[in-house]
Amino acid sequence: MYQSEEKCNFLFEHCWNLVKDQPKWILRDAAKQRKTMVPPPTPTTTPSPTRNVIEDEVVELDRPMGKKAAIQK
Repeated sequence: MYQSEEKCNFLFEHCWNLVKDQPKWILRDAAKQRKTMVPPPTPTTTPSPTRNVIEDEVVELDRPMGKKAAIQK
């Protein structure tokens, strides 16, 4: 599969043989989990009556000065 997608040989087969049976690398269960996962509900917010919000508007929030900027200042 790797060779057909990447057009070169897989150079770390000796490593794969060591980790392939570890829980992190078992792919059988991962495919089942993806199919059965339900996306988290999106929070619904009601717009504030005192502020009109444009959907494409970018709101820049005031942030505290960073450590580097404070040192340079």
